[in-house]
Amino acid sequence: MLMTTENIPTKNELIKSLDSSNKETITEIDQWLETVRWEPAPGNEPQGQAYESKADILLYGGKPYGGKSDLQLGLARNEHFNSLLLRRTFPELKRGFVPRSIDFYGDRKHFNASENVWRIDGKRIEFGYGQNRDDFLRYKGPNYDLIEIDEASEIARFDDGSTPIDLLLPWNRTTIQKQRVRMVLGTNPGGTGEEWLVEYFGPWLDTEHHNPAEFGELRWFIRNEEGVIVDVEPNTKGSKSRTFIASSWKDNPYAAPEYESNLDILPEPLRSQLKLGLWGVGKDDDRWQVIPSAWVRTAQARWLERDVDHFDSVGVDVAYGGKDKTVFAGKVGSWFAKLKKHEGKTTPDGQSAAGFLKSFIKGNPRVSIDATGYGASCYDFAKEFCNASSFIASTGSKEKDKTGRLGFANLRAEVYWKFREALDPASGEDIALPPDQELLSDLCSARWRLAASAKIQIEPKVDIIKRLGRSPDDADAVVLAWYEAPKAVLGYEEPAYESQAKSSNSVWGR
Repeated sequence: MLMTTENIPTKNELIKSLDSSNKETITEIDQWLETVRWEPAPGNEPQGQAYESKADILLYGGKPYGGKSDLQLGLARNEHFNSLLLRRTFPELKRGFVPRSIDFYGDRKHFNASENVWRIDGKRIEFGYGQNRDDFLRYKGPNYDLIEIDEASEIARFDDGSTPIDLLLPWNRTTIQKQRVRMVLGTNPGGTGEEWLVEYFGPWLDTEHHNPAEFGELRWFIRNEEGVIVDVEPNTKGSKSRTFIASSWKDNPYAAPEYESNLDILPEPLRSQLKLGLWGVGKDDDRWQVIPSAWVRTAQARWLERDVDHFDSVGVDVAYGGKDKTVFAGKVGSWFAKLKKHEGKTTPDGQSAAGFLKSFIKGNPRVSIDATGYGASCYDFAKEFCNASSFIASTGSKEKDKTGRLGFANLRAEVYWKFREALDPASGEDIALPPDQELLSDLCSARWRLAASAKIQIEPKVDIIKRLGRSPDDADAVVLAWYEAPKAVLGYEEPAYESQAKSSNSVWGR
């Protein structure tokens, strides 16, 4: 009969307390550990809930020292036959999972160090690592009834837009009758992979999600034809269930008393990420990022719900089918309303997009429509019922930045840079943007460079799509609304532009 781990020290702790030179003692400890069955720590309710969760894909963590690695090792030993446990790099694996597994599983005779595989009681527990797409493709083919990624937020989305979950899920399977199959991700906020985790677990991590979920609640999802994650009814054909369970050092009875004070001395934003479990803060900005993340967050922190009867201006970014969205952004003064988003399949042509726009408009605002490519037809319909103007991103610009020294490669560069200047907390514009994770990501996605003749140039949208995994439709709509606002609100003179010939080859185009 198996014993439990309640109040049982690790192997290393036992050896330290005994005469480690006595080989017989060490052998006895190894033999005894093989009879011990790991159980969630007494009093650690989230860890126990995670152990018993029925989710196909579980995200566990949020704050440090909640017992993530122990949960993963315990599940592999107790509940599964063929497990794959991953870290981002091999050194991290050797410092983390491997030594901890020796504490857990006992005698190293069951561990093949060259393969990084445990074989115990007919069970196989494999350790691996990966930080790019090719690394993860190494694991295709075999059946793994348990796949676990430790510190998942440290792994960035891959260049083709896919994620570790996407590449591993096909091999999360079994041929063993009645064997449970699942995937477990343990991590805290922060890291280059945070964005795709928020995408997968939005109902729990995105504070502005339209349908938030409770910790531990199961939600089913599929990827639709456009590759977008969509929530569906329970047990829909082809769907998977997922959940997030938050854990903390406060739940861990073995956490050192001084642990919280250690977090208090960390610099921001790391302190808030780890102590408060805040997702989406403190991501390091690229030095060539057009709009600093902190400025967008400041603008979102100013936002309050308002009931308005008119808009000064409206920005429109149009998508015809596909995975992109048609987005409307309305504003009054420096305040932006919540964005109205329509899946591309609901706006297959200009007339349908214009119909949605007509129902969105309040009052008689100036409406700026991205008329490059897909938006041209929407503009043709919209100008019949509203004060619409067509925006052609490739149009030349004669404007300068606020220093008066730098020009702009085209109109797209100008409007993005002018919006950057307005978001600067020192500008006095006090822009208020709705809290929206996609909007935040979109606005912070563009990069710039200084081109010939001291002109600011924004990178091609195709490069943004590759990095972001989608088109920055939200940002385009907001920036267009700001650009089209009455010039008294904008605070600069309306420039005289060259002829706006429609071109599907614009860098703004898709």
